[in-house]
Amino acid sequence: MGEAIGCVAPLAGDGIVPGLKSARLLLEWWDNPDGYTRAVLREFDWMKKERAVVDKLRRGEKLGLSSAWVLKKNSKRMGMQVGLKEASILLSHLT
Repeated sequence: MGEAIGCVAPLAGDGIVPGLKSARLLLEWWDNPDGYTRAVLREFDWMKKERAVVDKLRRGEKLGLSSAWVLKKNSKRMGMQVGLKEASILLSHLT
């Protein structure tokens, strides 16, 4: 479900938790499609920053501290403990 509407974390690739969240939102907003759209965009607003990092990777741009910070911050959503140093190292291997 979540993957069908693009609710997949761009860096970590996590789709199960966002998929379940999107299904919960669908049930809550079943009779209000516009409300559902707004709720999904609000719930997954954090993905915009991850997508910006992925776009930099695709363009071959150098990733800086701000990109590592995005990975560190958003990894907590999936229950991972990624430090800033580890995030920087991981991203350096992706370029």
